[in-house]
Amino acid sequence: MRWLLLARDRLDNHPIARQQRLYCGNLASPARMTIELILFLILPAVLAVAGIVTATYLIIRTHHAVQIVLGAPVIFVSALSLWVLKNMYNGAWPTFLPHLAIGGVCLVVTVQLIAARHSG
Repeated sequence: MRWLLLARDRLDNHPIARQQRLYCGNLASPARMTIELILFLILPAVLAVAGIVTATYLIIRTHHAVQIVLGAPVIFVSALSLWVLKNMYNGAWPTFLPHLAIGGVCLVVTVQLIAARHSG
């Protein structure tokens, strides 16, 4: 077992390993974490809130059954996605399901906007 520890120490002190640490640095650097935070948490959260606000506005403004049928799932899915994103921020296992759901919400909100424009 001691030979394994010696081999690991020898590899850690190898010049190429030291050079890699010098050039790459820590992969979880603050700048990288900030970009990931913006792309994978803040931007989807903003899109989800915008979907909730837009769907609610269209339901209140038009009072059409189509807007209610399309808007209610948008509000529910966006709220669920926000909850999952909050849990991901607090350390839950990451998943792309809220991002996919928010993409679908954006499509449905676009359909809502087109339907509202053509109805009145």
